[in-house]
Amino acid sequence: MTAINPPLETLNLGPLATAPSPLFVQVTNQFRENSFPPLRAIRCEVLGELVILHGRVPTFFLKQMAQALAGKVRGVRRVVNEIEVFG
Repeated sequence: MTAINPPLETLNLGPLATAPSPLFVQVTNQFRENSFPPLRAIRCEVLGELVILHGRVPTFFLKQMAQALAGKVRGVRRVVNEIEVFG
């Protein structure tokens, strides 16, 4: 469950896109296709190789699971987890 977190200055943030990038689609699908309903509501931003997670979940376990799901997508080099735990 270790996400790769290189310093921001080493990441390729790429150009701003108007259409969803393939990486955005892959990360989003990780959340939509999992068996934990609270994770299906997680939102993400993708800036090149950087993924930023947003949303609220009832447990710290689900927060960590969201980070692990995003981190295992090929092409993700860093995950910033801004998910709030409300339980």
